[in-house]
Amino acid sequence: MTRNCLIVDDSSVIRNVAERIFDSMGFQVVHAEDGQAAREACMNGTPDLILIDWRLPEEDSAELVRDLKGFGSDEARPFIIFLTSEMDVPSMTRAKRAGADAFFMKPFDRASLSSKMRELGLAA
Repeated sequence: MTRNCLIVDDSSVIRNVAERIFDSMGFQVVHAEDGQAAREACMNGTPDLILIDWRLPEEDSAELVRDLKGFGSDEARPFIIFLTSEMDVPSMTRAKRAGADAFFMKPFDRASLSSKMRELGLAA
């Protein structure tokens, strides 16, 4: 069974690096550069996993987490990882309250992201 991943980041470099990593883990990947594109992607089918950058231009990322967590059925809600480049505890707390399931620090590489995915039970 193919799993789907939505990567929401305004940086094309981050989206492309993450896509290569998740593709190698067997995920089918969709990109979104902002909240509007992420919401549209979820309307076309709820992904199994969503990575959301905490600093999206003109977007409250915690609000986006709340919106995207609402897609899917009660049994099939997307797992959301909040990507951050610094330990901003208030933002992380807001994201957790909005429905983020986990946090991951940027920048990341294949080894660290693969390890985190295994730790979360999302990769073999």
